[in-house]
Amino acid sequence: MSSPALGFSHLLSTNDPLSPDERQHARLQVATLKKRLDDLRLLCREIESEVEEYHFLLSPWRDIPVEIIGIIFKFIIPPVVTAKTAKDLGNLRLVCKKWCDVADLTHQLWSSLEIDVRYQPELPHKKLSSWLNKAGDLQRTLVVHGDLHRVGEPCRLAHPVLSRILAQGPAINTLKISFQNAACFNRFTQEIQSCVAQEEIPSRWHSISSLTLSLENLVILERTPPTFPTSLTSLAVIVGSKPVYPSGDGLILGFIYPAVLERLIDFTFECIRHDILPSILPAIRHCLNTEVLTIIGGHQDRQVRALQPFLQQGHDGERIFLPKLKTLRLGGPCSSLVPSVLETIQAPNLFHLDIDLSFARDTRLTWLRACYMCADGERLEDVVRPSTIPAANLACRTSLKQLRIRSAVMPYPATLLQILVNLPSLVRLTLDDIVVDKNLDLGLSMEGQVLPTPLDGWPCIEVLELLGSTKDYFANSPVMEVLVQS
Repeated sequence: MSSPALGFSHLLSTNDPLSPDERQHARLQVATLKKRLDDLRLLCREIESEVEEYHFLLSPWRDIPVEIIGIIFKFIIPPVVTAKTAKDLGNLRLVCKKWCDVADLTHQLWSSLEIDVRYQPELPHKKLSSWLNKAGDLQRTLVVHGDLHRVGEPCRLAHPVLSRILAQGPAINTLKISFQNAACFNRFTQEIQSCVAQEEIPSRWHSISSLTLSLENLVILERTPPTFPTSLTSLAVIVGSKPVYPSGDGLILGFIYPAVLERLIDFTFECIRHDILPSILPAIRHCLNTEVLTIIGGHQDRQVRALQPFLQQGHDGERIFLPKLKTLRLGGPCSSLVPSVLETIQAPNLFHLDIDLSFARDTRLTWLRACYMCADGERLEDVVRPSTIPAANLACRTSLKQLRIRSAVMPYPATLLQILVNLPSLVRLTLDDIVVDKNLDLGLSMEGQVLPTPLDGWPCIEVLELLGSTKDYFANSPVMEVLVQS
Protein backbone atom coordinates (compact mmCIF):
# COMPACT_ATOMS: atom_id res chain seq x y z
CA MET A 1 0.00 0.00 0.00
CA SER A 2 1.53 3.35 -1.03
CA SER A 3 1.02 6.83 0.33
CA PRO A 4 0.57 9.47 -2.43
CA ALA A 5 1.28 12.22 0.12
CA LEU A 6 4.84 10.98 0.47
CA GLY A 7 5.27 10.34 -3.24
CA PHE A 8 5.88 6.58 -2.80
CA SER A 9 3.95 5.52 -5.88
CA HIS A 10 6.77 6.28 -8.30
CA LEU A 11 9.22 4.33 -6.15
CA LEU A 12 7.20 1.09 -6.21
CA SER A 13 8.04 0.54 -9.87
CA THR A 14 11.79 1.24 -9.49
CA ASN A 15 14.78 -0.06 -7.59
CA ASP A 16 16.06 3.41 -6.68
CA PRO A 17 17.33 3.76 -3.11
CA LEU A 18 15.14 5.67 -0.61
CA SER A 19 16.19 8.87 0.97
CA PRO A 20 16.54 8.93 4.77
CA ASP A 21 13.19 10.70 5.19
CA GLU A 22 11.43 8.30 2.82
CA ARG A 23 12.92 5.33 4.62
CA GLN A 24 11.82 6.67 8.01
CA HIS A 25 8.27 7.37 6.82
CA ALA A 26 8.03 3.89 5.24
CA ARG A 27 9.03 2.24 8.50
CA LEU A 28 6.47 4.24 10.45
CA GLN A 29 3.79 3.30 7.94
CA VAL A 30 4.68 -0.43 8.22
CA ALA A 31 4.48 -0.27 12.00
CA THR A 32 1.15 1.53 11.86
CA LEU A 33 -0.36 -0.99 9.46
CA LYS A 34 0.94 -3.94 11.48
CA LYS A 35 -0.63 -2.57 14.63
CA ARG A 36 -3.87 -2.01 12.80
CA LEU A 37 -3.72 -5.56 11.45
CA ASP A 38 -3.11 -6.97 14.95
CA ASP A 39 -6.04 -5.00 16.28
CA LEU A 40 -8.26 -6.33 13.51
CA ARG A 41 -7.13 -9.91 14.19
CA LEU A 42 -7.89 -9.50 17.89
CA LEU A 43 -11.28 -8.07 17.04
CA CYS A 44 -11.87 -11.01 14.69
CA ARG A 45 -11.11 -13.51 17.44
CA GLU A 46 -13.40 -11.69 19.83
CA ILE A 47 -16.18 -11.70 17.29
CA GLU A 48 -15.64 -15.42 16.52
CA SER A 49 -15.73 -16.21 20.23
CA GLU A 50 -18.93 -14.25 20.60
CA VAL A 51 -20.43 -16.06 17.61
CA GLU A 52 -19.53 -19.41 19.23
CA GLU A 53 -21.22 -18.32 22.43
CA TYR A 54 -24.40 -17.48 20.55
CA HIS A 55 -24.15 -20.80 18.70
CA PHE A 56 -23.88 -22.48 22.09
CA LEU A 57 -27.03 -20.68 23.18
CA LEU A 58 -28.73 -22.12 20.10
CA SER A 59 -27.28 -25.63 20.67
CA PRO A 60 -29.79 -28.47 20.27
CA TRP A 61 -28.44 -29.90 23.57
CA ARG A 62 -30.62 -27.31 25.33
CA ASP A 63 -33.70 -28.79 23.70
CA ILE A 64 -32.87 -32.45 24.39
CA PRO A 65 -35.25 -33.83 27.03
CA VAL A 66 -33.64 -34.84 30.29
CA GLU A 67 -34.83 -38.41 29.70
CA ILE A 68 -32.73 -38.61 26.52
CA ILE A 69 -29.69 -37.20 28.30
CA GLY A 70 -30.18 -39.81 30.99
CA ILE A 71 -30.21 -42.56 28.37
CA ILE A 72 -26.96 -41.20 26.93
CA PHE A 73 -25.46 -41.27 30.41
CA LYS A 74 -26.42 -44.95 30.67
CA PHE A 75 -24.28 -45.72 27.64
CA ILE A 76 -21.35 -43.83 29.14
CA ILE A 77 -21.48 -45.35 32.63
CA PRO A 78 -21.25 -49.19 32.82
CA PRO A 79 -24.12 -51.15 34.42
CA VAL A 80 -22.07 -51.89 37.55
CA VAL A 81 -20.21 -48.85 38.84
CA THR A 82 -16.73 -49.44 40.26
CA ALA A 83 -14.45 -47.04 42.12
CA LYS A 84 -12.98 -45.91 38.79
CA THR A 85 -16.24 -45.38 36.94
CA ALA A 86 -17.68 -43.63 40.00
CA LYS A 87 -15.24 -40.81 39.23
CA ASP A 88 -16.56 -40.66 35.66
CA LEU A 89 -20.08 -40.31 36.98
CA GLY A 90 -18.89 -37.59 39.34
CA ASN A 91 -17.30 -35.71 36.44
CA LEU A 92 -20.58 -35.79 34.52
CA ARG A 93 -22.29 -34.15 37.47
CA LEU A 94 -19.71 -31.34 37.48
CA VAL A 95 -20.40 -30.22 33.89
CA CYS A 96 -23.43 -28.11 34.75
CA LYS A 97 -26.40 -28.02 37.08
CA LYS A 98 -28.68 -29.60 34.49
CA TRP A 99 -26.35 -32.55 33.99
CA CYS A 100 -26.01 -32.92 37.73
CA ASP A 101 -29.79 -33.02 38.12
CA VAL A 102 -30.16 -35.46 35.22
CA ALA A 103 -27.55 -37.81 36.67
CA ASP A 104 -29.22 -37.71 40.08
CA LEU A 105 -32.63 -38.43 38.57
CA THR A 106 -31.40 -41.27 36.34
CA HIS A 107 -31.84 -43.96 38.98
CA GLN A 108 -30.30 -46.71 36.89
CA LEU A 109 -26.87 -45.06 37.19
CA TRP A 110 -26.97 -45.61 40.94
CA SER A 111 -28.66 -49.01 41.11
CA SER A 112 -25.50 -51.18 40.86
CA LEU A 113 -22.32 -50.65 42.85
CA GLU A 114 -19.11 -52.67 43.13
CA ILE A 115 -16.75 -52.29 46.09
CA ASP A 116 -13.50 -54.05 46.95
CA VAL A 117 -12.47 -54.24 50.60
CA ARG A 118 -8.91 -55.01 49.53
CA TYR A 119 -8.51 -51.47 48.25
CA GLN A 120 -11.23 -49.77 50.28
CA PRO A 121 -10.67 -50.97 53.86
CA GLU A 122 -12.44 -47.88 55.25
CA LEU A 123 -15.98 -48.04 53.90
CA PRO A 124 -17.84 -44.71 54.26
CA HIS A 125 -21.33 -45.56 55.48
CA LYS A 126 -22.94 -42.24 54.50
CA LYS A 127 -21.55 -42.31 50.96
CA LEU A 128 -22.63 -45.90 50.38
CA SER A 129 -26.14 -45.26 51.71
CA SER A 130 -26.46 -42.02 49.75
CA TRP A 131 -25.34 -43.73 46.56
CA LEU A 132 -27.78 -46.61 46.85
CA ASN A 133 -30.65 -44.33 47.89
CA LYS A 134 -30.38 -42.53 44.54
CA ALA A 135 -31.55 -45.74 42.85
CA GLY A 136 -35.10 -44.78 43.78
CA ASP A 137 -37.53 -47.66 43.37
CA LEU A 138 -35.23 -49.69 41.10
CA GLN A 139 -33.79 -52.98 42.24
CA ARG A 140 -30.30 -52.54 43.65
CA THR A 141 -27.26 -54.72 43.02
CA LEU A 142 -24.22 -54.74 45.30
CA VAL A 143 -21.02 -56.52 44.25
CA VAL A 144 -18.45 -57.04 47.02
CA HIS A 145 -14.97 -58.51 46.56
CA GLY A 146 -13.24 -59.94 49.60
CA ASP A 147 -9.62 -60.58 50.45
CA LEU A 148 -7.36 -63.63 50.78
CA HIS A 149 -8.75 -64.51 54.18
CA ARG A 150 -7.34 -67.65 55.73
CA VAL A 151 -8.84 -69.93 58.32
CA GLY A 152 -8.21 -68.52 61.79
CA GLU A 153 -7.65 -64.95 60.56
CA PRO A 154 -10.19 -62.12 60.88
CA CYS A 155 -12.62 -61.90 57.98
CA ARG A 156 -12.48 -58.41 56.47
CA LEU A 157 -15.91 -58.78 54.98
CA ALA A 158 -17.36 -59.08 58.48
CA HIS A 159 -17.13 -55.30 58.39
CA PRO A 160 -19.45 -53.27 60.65
CA VAL A 161 -20.17 -50.70 57.91
CA LEU A 162 -20.96 -53.35 55.29
CA SER A 163 -23.08 -55.27 57.80
CA ARG A 164 -24.95 -52.09 58.70
CA ILE A 165 -25.62 -51.33 55.03
CA LEU A 166 -27.08 -54.80 54.43
CA ALA A 167 -29.02 -54.79 57.70
CA GLN A 168 -30.35 -51.23 57.86
CA GLY A 169 -29.52 -49.46 54.59
CA PRO A 170 -31.45 -49.30 51.33
CA ALA A 171 -32.96 -52.64 50.36
CA ILE A 172 -30.58 -54.72 48.22
CA ASN A 173 -32.17 -57.11 45.74
CA THR A 174 -29.04 -58.74 44.29
CA LEU A 175 -25.84 -59.39 46.24
CA LYS A 176 -22.72 -60.82 44.61
CA ILE A 177 -19.98 -61.44 47.13
CA SER A 178 -16.73 -63.40 47.19
CA PHE A 179 -15.06 -65.05 50.18
CA GLN A 180 -11.94 -67.08 50.65
CA ASN A 181 -13.98 -69.78 52.39
CA ALA A 182 -17.41 -70.57 53.77
CA ALA A 183 -16.23 -69.86 57.32
CA CYS A 184 -15.79 -66.20 56.39
CA PHE A 185 -19.30 -66.12 54.91
CA ASN A 186 -20.59 -67.56 58.18
CA ARG A 187 -18.95 -64.81 60.21
CA PHE A 188 -20.24 -62.27 57.73
CA THR A 189 -23.87 -63.30 58.32
CA GLN A 190 -23.29 -63.45 62.08
CA GLU A 191 -22.12 -59.83 62.01
CA ILE A 192 -25.30 -58.86 60.15
CA GLN A 193 -27.52 -60.64 62.67
CA SER A 194 -25.63 -58.98 65.52
CA CYS A 195 -26.23 -55.58 63.94
CA VAL A 196 -29.95 -56.30 63.63
CA ALA A 197 -30.20 -57.48 67.24
CA GLN A 198 -28.61 -54.28 68.54
CA GLU A 199 -30.95 -51.97 66.66
CA GLU A 200 -34.08 -54.10 67.14
CA ILE A 201 -35.38 -53.24 63.66
CA PRO A 202 -36.48 -55.42 60.72
CA SER A 203 -33.45 -56.61 58.79
CA ARG A 204 -32.99 -55.49 55.19
CA TRP A 205 -30.78 -58.58 54.78
CA HIS A 206 -33.91 -60.63 54.21
CA SER A 207 -34.97 -58.43 51.28
CA ILE A 208 -32.22 -59.99 49.11
CA SER A 209 -33.79 -62.18 46.44
CA SER A 210 -30.66 -63.09 44.45
CA LEU A 211 -27.34 -64.14 46.01
CA THR A 212 -24.12 -65.16 44.27
CA LEU A 213 -21.46 -66.70 46.52
CA SER A 214 -17.93 -67.16 45.22
CA LEU A 215 -15.91 -69.35 47.59
CA GLU A 216 -12.36 -70.52 47.15
CA ASN A 217 -13.08 -73.44 49.49
CA LEU A 218 -15.90 -74.73 51.66
CA VAL A 219 -14.05 -74.88 54.97
CA ILE A 220 -16.40 -74.20 57.90
CA LEU A 221 -15.28 -74.37 61.50
CA GLU A 222 -18.54 -73.35 63.20
CA ARG A 223 -21.31 -75.89 63.45
CA THR A 224 -23.97 -73.19 63.11
CA PRO A 225 -24.61 -72.64 59.38
CA PRO A 226 -24.93 -69.14 57.88
CA THR A 227 -28.26 -67.34 57.83
CA PHE A 228 -29.59 -67.01 54.30
CA PRO A 229 -32.12 -64.30 53.34
CA THR A 230 -35.70 -65.48 53.71
CA SER A 231 -36.70 -63.83 50.40
CA LEU A 232 -34.01 -65.68 48.47
CA THR A 233 -35.25 -67.17 45.20
CA SER A 234 -32.00 -67.22 43.20
CA LEU A 235 -28.74 -68.70 44.50
CA ALA A 236 -25.43 -69.24 42.72
CA VAL A 237 -22.58 -71.02 44.50
CA ILE A 238 -19.19 -70.89 42.76
CA VAL A 239 -16.39 -72.79 44.50
CA GLY A 240 -12.76 -73.35 43.60
CA SER A 241 -11.88 -76.36 45.74
CA LYS A 242 -13.40 -79.82 45.75
CA PRO A 243 -16.81 -79.84 47.42
CA VAL A 244 -17.56 -82.02 50.40
CA TYR A 245 -19.73 -85.11 50.07
CA PRO A 246 -23.19 -85.17 51.63
CA SER A 247 -22.76 -84.76 55.37
CA GLY A 248 -24.68 -86.55 58.06
CA ASP A 249 -25.97 -83.33 59.64
CA GLY A 250 -28.43 -82.74 56.80
CA LEU A 251 -26.62 -79.66 55.47
CA ILE A 252 -26.01 -79.22 51.77
CA LEU A 253 -22.30 -78.77 51.01
CA GLY A 254 -21.79 -78.44 54.74
CA PHE A 255 -23.41 -75.02 55.14
CA ILE A 256 -26.84 -74.83 53.43
CA TYR A 257 -30.10 -76.02 54.94
CA PRO A 258 -32.33 -78.00 52.52
CA ALA A 259 -35.13 -75.48 53.16
CA VAL A 260 -33.05 -72.82 51.39
CA LEU A 261 -33.00 -74.89 48.20
CA GLU A 262 -36.68 -75.75 48.45
CA ARG A 263 -37.74 -72.14 47.87
CA LEU A 264 -35.32 -71.40 45.02
CA ILE A 265 -36.54 -70.66 41.50
CA ASP A 266 -33.03 -70.33 40.05
CA PHE A 267 -30.07 -72.37 41.32
CA THR A 268 -26.50 -72.44 40.00
CA PHE A 269 -23.56 -74.52 41.19
CA GLU A 270 -20.13 -74.23 39.59
CA CYS A 271 -16.82 -75.93 40.29
CA ILE A 272 -14.82 -76.54 37.11
CA ARG A 273 -11.69 -77.79 38.86
CA HIS A 274 -13.22 -80.91 40.39
CA ASP A 275 -16.05 -83.39 39.98
CA ILE A 276 -19.15 -82.19 41.81
CA LEU A 277 -21.71 -84.91 41.09
CA PRO A 278 -21.38 -86.81 44.39
CA SER A 279 -21.98 -83.56 46.26
CA ILE A 280 -24.54 -81.68 44.26
CA LEU A 281 -26.91 -84.25 42.74
CA PRO A 282 -28.28 -85.44 46.10
CA ALA A 283 -28.75 -81.77 46.99
CA ILE A 284 -30.75 -81.03 43.85
CA ARG A 285 -33.50 -83.35 45.05
CA HIS A 286 -34.59 -80.45 47.28
CA CYS A 287 -35.02 -78.05 44.32
CA LEU A 288 -38.68 -78.89 43.87
CA ASN A 289 -39.65 -75.32 42.94
CA THR A 290 -36.63 -74.60 40.77
CA GLU A 291 -37.37 -73.50 37.20
CA VAL A 292 -33.81 -72.68 36.09
CA LEU A 293 -30.95 -75.00 37.06
CA THR A 294 -27.29 -74.54 36.09
CA ILE A 295 -24.61 -77.14 36.85
CA ILE A 296 -21.01 -76.55 35.78
CA GLY A 297 -18.60 -79.19 37.02
CA GLY A 298 -15.30 -80.89 36.43
CA HIS A 299 -14.24 -84.35 35.30
CA GLN A 300 -15.56 -87.69 36.46
CA ASP A 301 -13.05 -90.01 38.07
CA ARG A 302 -13.15 -93.66 39.05
CA GLN A 303 -14.74 -92.80 42.38
CA VAL A 304 -17.69 -91.24 40.59
CA ARG A 305 -18.19 -94.27 38.37
CA ALA A 306 -18.24 -96.47 41.45
CA LEU A 307 -20.94 -94.22 42.93
CA GLN A 308 -22.98 -94.03 39.71
CA PRO A 309 -25.88 -96.18 40.98
CA PHE A 310 -26.01 -93.99 44.07
CA LEU A 311 -26.00 -90.83 41.98
CA GLN A 312 -28.79 -92.03 39.73
CA GLN A 313 -31.01 -93.06 42.60
CA GLY A 314 -30.27 -90.38 45.19
CA HIS A 315 -30.92 -91.33 48.82
CA ASP A 316 -34.36 -92.91 48.59
CA GLY A 317 -33.98 -95.33 45.68
CA GLU A 318 -35.67 -92.97 43.20
CA ARG A 319 -34.47 -90.64 40.54
CA ILE A 320 -34.48 -86.93 41.24
CA PHE A 321 -37.85 -85.55 40.16
CA LEU A 322 -38.03 -81.81 39.43
CA PRO A 323 -41.57 -81.09 38.23
CA LYS A 324 -41.15 -77.31 37.71
CA LEU A 325 -37.78 -77.32 35.96
CA LYS A 326 -37.99 -75.50 32.62
CA THR A 327 -34.38 -74.53 31.82
CA LEU A 328 -31.35 -76.74 32.41
CA ARG A 329 -27.83 -75.50 31.71
CA LEU A 330 -24.97 -77.98 31.86
CA GLY A 331 -21.31 -77.33 31.26
CA GLY A 332 -17.75 -77.89 32.32
CA PRO A 333 -14.48 -79.25 31.04
CA CYS A 334 -15.86 -82.74 30.39
CA SER A 335 -18.95 -83.71 28.43
CA SER A 336 -19.53 -86.81 30.60
CA LEU A 337 -21.24 -84.52 33.12
CA VAL A 338 -24.20 -84.13 30.76
CA PRO A 339 -25.46 -87.74 30.53
CA SER A 340 -24.83 -88.26 34.25
CA VAL A 341 -27.15 -85.39 35.09
CA LEU A 342 -29.77 -86.22 32.46
CA GLU A 343 -29.94 -89.84 33.59
CA THR A 344 -30.51 -88.71 37.18
CA ILE A 345 -32.83 -85.72 36.87
CA GLN A 346 -36.37 -86.33 35.70
CA ALA A 347 -37.87 -83.08 34.42
CA PRO A 348 -41.10 -83.74 32.49
CA ASN A 349 -41.64 -80.00 31.84
CA LEU A 350 -38.13 -79.15 30.67
CA PHE A 351 -38.35 -76.60 27.86
CA HIS A 352 -34.76 -75.46 27.22
CA LEU A 353 -31.53 -77.50 27.42
CA ASP A 354 -28.18 -75.69 27.17
CA ILE A 355 -24.90 -77.62 26.90
CA ASP A 356 -21.76 -75.48 27.08
CA LEU A 357 -18.35 -77.17 26.87
CA SER A 358 -16.34 -73.99 26.34
CA PHE A 359 -14.62 -74.52 29.70
CA ALA A 360 -12.65 -77.38 28.15
CA ARG A 361 -11.29 -75.15 25.38
CA ASP A 362 -10.55 -72.24 27.69
CA THR A 363 -8.31 -74.44 29.83
CA ARG A 364 -6.84 -76.64 27.11
CA LEU A 365 -3.42 -74.97 27.15
CA THR A 366 -3.19 -74.33 30.89
CA TRP A 367 -1.88 -76.34 33.80
CA LEU A 368 -5.45 -77.24 34.70
CA ARG A 369 -5.66 -79.52 31.65
CA ALA A 370 -3.91 -82.22 33.66
CA CYS A 371 -6.87 -82.16 36.06
CA TYR A 372 -9.52 -82.46 33.35
CA MET A 373 -9.36 -86.17 32.63
CA CYS A 374 -12.64 -87.77 31.76
CA ALA A 375 -13.65 -91.29 32.62
CA ASP A 376 -11.31 -94.07 31.42
CA GLY A 377 -8.54 -91.50 30.91
CA GLU A 378 -10.28 -89.90 27.94
CA ARG A 379 -8.75 -86.46 27.32
CA LEU A 380 -11.20 -85.26 24.70
CA GLU A 381 -13.21 -83.15 27.10
CA ASP A 382 -15.46 -81.39 24.61
CA VAL A 383 -16.52 -84.37 22.48
CA VAL A 384 -20.28 -84.85 22.05
CA ARG A 385 -21.37 -88.42 21.32
CA PRO A 386 -24.82 -89.83 20.64
CA SER A 387 -24.86 -90.97 24.27
CA THR A 388 -24.24 -87.44 25.57
CA ILE A 389 -28.00 -86.86 25.56
CA PRO A 390 -29.25 -90.32 26.52
CA ALA A 391 -32.54 -91.50 25.09
CA ALA A 392 -33.26 -93.93 27.90
CA ASN A 393 -35.44 -92.53 30.69
CA LEU A 394 -35.37 -89.06 29.16
CA ALA A 395 -38.51 -87.64 30.73
CA CYS A 396 -38.36 -84.41 28.72
CA ARG A 397 -38.59 -85.97 25.23
CA THR A 398 -42.04 -84.49 24.58
CA SER A 399 -41.56 -81.17 26.39
CA LEU A 400 -38.09 -80.11 25.22
CA LYS A 401 -38.47 -77.33 22.63
CA GLN A 402 -35.06 -75.65 22.59
CA LEU A 403 -31.56 -77.14 22.48
CA ARG A 404 -28.27 -75.25 22.42
CA ILE A 405 -24.84 -76.89 22.15
CA ARG A 406 -21.77 -74.67 22.38
CA SER A 407 -18.03 -75.24 21.86
CA ALA A 408 -18.14 -78.97 21.21
CA VAL A 409 -16.54 -81.53 18.89
CA MET A 410 -18.57 -84.19 17.09
CA PRO A 411 -16.96 -87.29 15.57
CA TYR A 412 -19.36 -87.31 12.58
CA PRO A 413 -22.04 -84.96 11.24
CA ALA A 414 -24.58 -87.73 11.72
CA THR A 415 -23.96 -87.51 15.47
CA LEU A 416 -26.27 -84.51 15.53
CA LEU A 417 -29.14 -86.48 14.00
CA GLN A 418 -28.55 -89.36 16.41
CA ILE A 419 -29.20 -86.86 19.17
CA LEU A 420 -32.19 -85.17 17.54
CA VAL A 421 -33.90 -88.44 16.70
CA ASN A 422 -34.80 -88.73 20.40
CA LEU A 423 -36.18 -85.19 20.64
CA PRO A 424 -39.30 -85.16 18.45
CA SER A 425 -40.75 -81.94 19.95
CA LEU A 426 -37.71 -79.76 19.33
CA VAL A 427 -38.47 -76.50 17.48
CA ARG A 428 -35.33 -74.41 18.07
CA LEU A 429 -31.75 -75.64 17.61
CA THR A 430 -28.62 -73.54 18.20
CA LEU A 431 -25.17 -74.89 17.33
CA ASP A 432 -22.48 -72.49 18.46
CA ASP A 433 -18.85 -73.12 17.48
CA ILE A 434 -19.28 -76.85 16.73
CA VAL A 435 -16.41 -78.71 15.05
CA VAL A 436 -16.47 -82.09 13.29
CA ASP A 437 -13.31 -84.17 13.66
CA LYS A 438 -13.53 -87.53 11.89
CA ASN A 439 -10.02 -88.47 13.03
CA LEU A 440 -11.04 -88.99 16.64
CA ASP A 441 -10.21 -92.49 17.79
CA LEU A 442 -13.32 -93.15 19.82
CA GLY A 443 -13.85 -96.77 18.86
CA LEU A 444 -17.24 -96.00 17.32
CA SER A 445 -18.75 -98.48 14.93
CA MET A 446 -19.76 -97.61 11.37
CA GLU A 447 -23.30 -97.18 12.66
CA GLY A 448 -22.18 -93.91 14.17
CA GLN A 449 -21.49 -92.54 10.70
CA VAL A 450 -24.86 -93.25 9.06
CA LEU A 451 -28.09 -91.34 9.33
CA PRO A 452 -30.52 -92.95 11.79
CA THR A 453 -34.15 -93.74 11.02
CA PRO A 454 -36.57 -91.93 13.34
CA LEU A 455 -39.53 -93.80 14.77
CA ASP A 456 -41.69 -90.72 15.42
CA GLY A 457 -40.36 -88.57 12.59
CA TRP A 458 -37.75 -85.86 12.68
CA PRO A 459 -38.41 -82.81 14.85
CA CYS A 460 -39.92 -79.83 13.04
CA ILE A 461 -37.13 -77.31 13.54
CA GLU A 462 -38.56 -73.80 13.12
CA VAL A 463 -35.43 -71.86 14.14
CA LEU A 464 -31.96 -73.17 13.24
CA GLU A 465 -28.89 -71.16 14.25
CA LEU A 466 -25.40 -72.03 13.04
CA LEU A 467 -22.90 -69.79 14.80
CA GLY A 468 -19.13 -69.50 14.66
CA SER A 469 -17.25 -72.40 13.10
CA THR A 470 -20.43 -74.50 12.87
CA LYS A 471 -21.15 -73.13 9.40
CA ASP A 472 -17.93 -74.61 8.03
CA TYR A 473 -18.98 -78.15 8.95
CA PHE A 474 -22.78 -78.19 8.74
CA ALA A 475 -23.91 -75.50 6.28
CA ASN A 476 -23.64 -77.83 3.24
CA SER A 477 -23.96 -81.10 5.12
CA PRO A 478 -26.64 -83.72 4.30
CA VAL A 479 -27.63 -83.38 7.93
CA MET A 480 -28.99 -79.91 7.21
CA GLU A 481 -30.95 -81.24 4.25
CA VAL A 482 -32.66 -83.74 6.52
CA LEU A 483 -33.56 -81.04 9.04
CA VAL A 484 -34.81 -78.63 6.39
CA GLN A 485 -36.99 -81.27 4.75
CA SER A 486 -38.47 -82.20 8.11
